Amino acid sequence: MAIHALVVDDDPVTRGLVAEQLMSLQATSVRTVESGRAALNMVREHPQINLMVTDLRMPDLDGIALIAALDKFRHRLRVIIMSALGDKIMQAASRIGVGHDLSVLGVLKKPVSRRMLSDMLAEFRHLPPIDSSLTRQESPAVNVDDIREALRQGGHHIVVQPEVRASDMTLEAVEVLSRWTHPNLEGRSPADVIVAAEQAGIIGELNQNLVDAVGKAWKNWAPHRLSPRLSLNISAVTMADTAFPEWLAARTAAHGISPQDVILELTETAVPATGTGNLEVACRLGLLGYELSVDDFGTGFANLKQLQDMPFRWLKIDQTFVRQIERSEDARSIVKSSIRMAHDLGLETVGEGVETASQFRTLRELGCDLLQGYLIAKPMRPEMLPSWYQNFRKQRSTIAA
Repeated sequence: MAIHALVVDDDPVTRGLVAEQLMSLQATSVRTVESGRAALNMVREHPQINLMVTDLRMPDLDGIALIAALDKFRHRLRVIIMSALGDKIMQAASRIGVGHDLSVLGVLKKPVSRRMLSDMLAEFRHLPPIDSSLTRQESPAVNVDDIREALRQGGHHIVVQPEVRASDMTLEAVEVLSRWTHPNLEGRSPADVIVAAEQAGIIGELNQNLVDAVGKAWKNWAPHRLSPRLSLNISAVTMADTAFPEWLAARTAAHGISPQDVILELTETAVPATGTGNLEVACRLGLLGYELSVDDFGTGFANLKQLQDMPFRWLKIDQTFVRQIERSEDARSIVKSSIRMAHDLGLETVGEGVETASQFRTLRELGCDLLQGYLIAKPMRPEMLPSWYQNFRKQRSTIAA
């Protein structure tokens, strides 16, 4: 992949040195600017720029403010942060970038190490193109009538993303994700659509459409002897519906899917607090045989007491930490502690957002049970899963090489 870089630093010596290193490492083009405001103007004027190497301490617009402003260009830009400041500041800046949906390749201490810069460029070249459909959109509120129309007219479908065993690379599960082909919903954040459906009281219709699509996929996989577990995302509103466990049991049974084949993912912010109706729903789902998973662990408000009391079986480590695990000791420590805690509580773990072989190897070494991410497979139409797995089995020994 061609690299069109922009170096941002108020020190002309540093700008020149980093630019020379980038050119010697086969960057296709390199531009330099002295300030954050100049960087924003340059990115606007030159849409081919796909990599920014930026300092943090600069006049007129510091690196933190620049990173926050780059969310407008997150669909095409990856970022490397460099600074002479301490590790904590640089890692905080990296987390701010990830929080704005930026692809942050890592942080570099000044003076910049050519070897580390080379490693980051190698990672850049091996990463898939940024999927703009998965980034947040600056757009009007979702129209509920569009959701209803899409559900009636086939404008909603599912894609699946495989989750494989870290130990032997066998297919364990697939996460089921919603996608929309309705012209007013295509490319919108799935979370925005779910919130709109919840507020309009039609989340049940969306759940039914999704489970029916899953049932169809399940039946189509059977001739290929594929029966991965199905990981479904469940909203907080659905978890508050006391009729949901029986409804789900009847609906999945109608498609020949047993509760043991289903994992229900709850984001940390949807984890029920002890004493609420949500806790009743969670426990009844567990009694029926469905397994529960905490999604995006580390980014919400679940506490250890809730993890102990709730019938969880899985814990998903958020990709924010996975992305930083190679270059941040703090991120590595958080992931290591999360995996150890989960295992101590009898939970299995999933590392999501795995994009590089190094991340794969690190997570496997730390004892993570399942791995999910673009290194393994992008989300795909259900009918593509059998051919993907056939090819994957032939090359899985080279994935983490």
